[in-house]
Amino acid sequence: MREQTPYYTTDGAGAFTGDYYMIAASRRWWNRLTPATQQALEKLVHETIETQKQYNWCVDRLTYDKYGTKDPAKPGVYWMSAQEVSALTGAVGDASIRYVKTKIPPDAVPLLEQFVKEGRELSKDNPPGSSWIEKIDCTKFASVIHIK
Repeated sequence: MREQTPYYTTDGAGAFTGDYYMIAASRRWWNRLTPATQQALEKLVHETIETQKQYNWCVDRLTYDKYGTKDPAKPGVYWMSAQEVSALTGAVGDASIRYVKTKIPPDAVPLLEQFVKEGRELSKDNPPGSSWIEKIDCTKFASVIHIK
């Protein structure tokens, strides 16, 4: 799993599609490749993931541009402000974490707690608007992304 994790990525707002990718190969097959072939494949995988991240972000962005609303009382997709998110997460508290703990084996609880801790730290260090992907000009994909 440790070897596969760098190639399993999630990105994008996730409002309209699941953004999951898995690229895997057997160690036996990989080790039979020449170093040059391994290097070329690694480069291709990284480029593919980078491109797919952009496509998924832009699908979300363009879908929001078409169906989004600034008024939560109107039909459409509404993205909460930072203050609204803070109020919601404050109201929910740790209820979802407590629930998940009831559904996983006890020895997995420390992993969940570490995941939550790291996620909170990363969210604090990377606020909305700070990612390179949020600065992408999605019009460059307009010929291949069609929002219905």
